[in-house]
Amino acid sequence: MALELEPEILSFHHPLTRPLDCKLRLTNTGNTPLAFKVKTNALKRYAVRPNQGRIEPRRSREVIISMRAYEQDPPAGIICKDKFLIESVMIRPADEGDLLSELWAGAKQAPLKYDFRSQRLGVTYLPQKERWFGESFFRQFLGLLQGARRPTSKPDDAVPPVGSIRLLYGSKRSGE
Repeated sequence: MALELEPEILSFHHPLTRPLDCKLRLTNTGNTPLAFKVKTNALKRYAVRPNQGRIEPRRSREVIISMRAYEQDPPAGIICKDKFLIESVMIRPADEGDLLSELWAGAKQAPLKYDFRSQRLGVTYLPQKERWFGESFFRQFLGLLQGARRPTSKPDDAVPPVGSIRLLYGSKRSGE
């Protein structure tokens, strides 16, 4: 039985003053179905949907972890102490008809019998994402446009008259 988690660290980008979501992919790489449960040490900060379920062999399940907004954005570089615990247990053929709550109760009492495992995930706060079409991009773009519109003061930089282009690129006719 093996349950792979992706990503290995949950990341949320500043500003944290708005609700944010992070996707967690749980993949069952084994040949037997698994039951999973997601727990956290910060119940008031996060909502996990679904927080428990079943994953068939060689299949994946996506879990959405929603972080509630902070009233004030924490300072950049702060170390987040929030953690998640992902527990998994193999569903044996004899346990197929049991409810998940009964399965978890049995797994807690006899962890070796049920192949009970747990994995920890940390949380990190990352700097604000720089967006391609953000405010800084538009300021740079407008600066380029304004620079292109400025009149040139040197006569050498001026656009040549239409007739001279013909002389440069066209063939000179004998009579002209």
